Amino acid sequence: MLSELWVEYRHYMTHSGTGNVSMTSKNLESRITALYHTLEKALSFEEIRPGFGRENIMDLTRLLNEPIAKSGELSESQCVLSALNALREYQQFHRKISYDLDEALNKEVERVLESHSEGDAPFRKISKEELLVGVGAIFPEFTQTRHSIRGFSSRKVDEDDVRIAISRAKYAPSVCNRQTSRAYWIKDKEKLERALVLQRGNRGFHNLNHVLVVTSLTEAFAGANERFQGYIDSGIFAMNLLYHLVARGLGTCPLCWCHSSEESQELRTLLNIPTNERIIMMIGFGHYLGKVGVTASQKNEDSHYLKIIGEN
Repeated sequence: MLSELWVEYRHYMTHSGTGNVSMTSKNLESRITALYHTLEKALSFEEIRPGFGRENIMDLTRLLNEPIAKSGELSESQCVLSALNALREYQQFHRKISYDLDEALNKEVERVLESHSEGDAPFRKISKEELLVGVGAIFPEFTQTRHSIRGFSSRKVDEDDVRIAISRAKYAPSVCNRQTSRAYWIKDKEKLERALVLQRGNRGFHNLNHVLVVTSLTEAFAGANERFQGYIDSGIFAMNLLYHLVARGLGTCPLCWCHSSEESQELRTLLNIPTNERIIMMIGFGHYLGKVGVTASQKNEDSHYLKIIGEN
C-alpha cells in the first residue's frame, strides 16, 4: 500500500507543474489556460465588476512573456491565442464602459498584445434555443437504455465511426478547459491480447476485438489540490465517449483499471504511452450481435442519489 502511494507521489511530483523547477511547454500551457479561463468566465457574466482579476492578469502576462510562449512552440498554439483574445476582450470591455485600468496592468497587457494578431472572441452570447438544440426528446431514453455489452459480432469497426465519436466526445467539460484526456485505440492483435490479460476484468467476453485506453496528461495539473483532477476530467470524457460510440451504432463496455504501478508501467511500455500520462480506464467496443445478454443492473431510488441541503 505504502509503496503504491510513494509511486503515485513520485509520478505527480515529476510530471505535474508542482515539483518542476523549469516548466515544460505543457505545464506552461495548462497554467495559461487556467488563468485565461478565469477571464472568459468573468466576461461572460451578466454583471461584470470593473477592474476585476488584476492578480490573475498580471500572472497571465508574465507567463505569456515566457520564451516558449512568446516565440517558441506555444506561440501560435490555440492556448496562447485564446489567452491573447481574452486580454483584448478585457481591454475592450473596460474601454466601452470608460473605466481606466491600473496603469501598470494596462502597460503589461499592451506589451503582450503588441506583437500578436487578432483572433476569435473568447466567449459569445447564445440563445437558450441554441443551447437546447442538441437535447432531443429521446436523450433521457438514450441514457437509460445504454447497457454494458460483453459479446460482440466479428464485424470490423469502421475507423470513421471511432474518429467521429472522439471528435464529439472532446466537448466533455474539463477543468479550465485543459483537455487532458487521451484515447489509445489498440489495433495490434498481439498487444490487444496482452492488454486484456493485464486488465483481467474481461474474462468470458465474446469477440472483444476493439479496445480504447483512456489516459490523462498529468502535466496539465499543479499543486496537491489538483492531484485527482485527471481522474475526474477523463472520467467525464470517457462517459461522453461511451455515449458517442453508442450513437454510432456500437456496443460498449467500460473496463476498469485499478492495478499496481508495475502493471500500469507494463501497459505503458506495451502501448508506448508516455510516463507523464495516467491510465484511467479501458473501453471495450464493437458491433452488436443479433441478441446479447445484459445485466439487469437495477438502480436505487432517486433519494439515494439526491440530497437537498436547506430550502429556498
